[in-house]
Amino acid sequence: MATVGGACLDIAARSVVLFLLSTLTAASGYADEPDLYFGNVIVVEATATAAPAGGYSKLRFKLINNGSQSVHFLGIETDLAEESKLMAHLGAEDWAILESINVPSGETLDLHSSHLYVRLGPLRRPLEEGDVFDARLNLVSAEIPTIFHVHPTK
Repeated sequence: MATVGGACLDIAARSVVLFLLSTLTAASGYADEPDLYFGNVIVVEATATAAPAGGYSKLRFKLINNGSQSVHFLGIETDLAEESKLMAHLGAEDWAILESINVPSGETLDLHSSHLYVRLGPLRRPLEEGDVFDARLNLVSAEIPTIFHVHPTK
């Protein structure tokens, strides 16, 4: 039998310990460094642009759906800003606010390489290059805690 702190563990207890360690390890990662797993949904490359207090930041990330069912991305919540809106550029000057985006099973929502992004603001405090902040990605049936890293405005 294995021991932890002098205590003997049977197979079931070892399984629970391994599960908790893997869960805690996954949940503590940064979304734009190691992948952040939440069930079958993975968040990677979560970044925000620098912006002054009262201004707006663009949030970008990849949401990978490895599950067997579609997921619906609804938006982002954070104490850093009054609101967030899912934005779509429709042309050089035109844009639209989207209510949600469906991510089919086996697909990736890539907000880095598309005309889509999340607009966060007005900001309650400035975001400067190198800052990090917590946010929650809202899906229809789940909330994914995510850490965004602030990069220079492009």
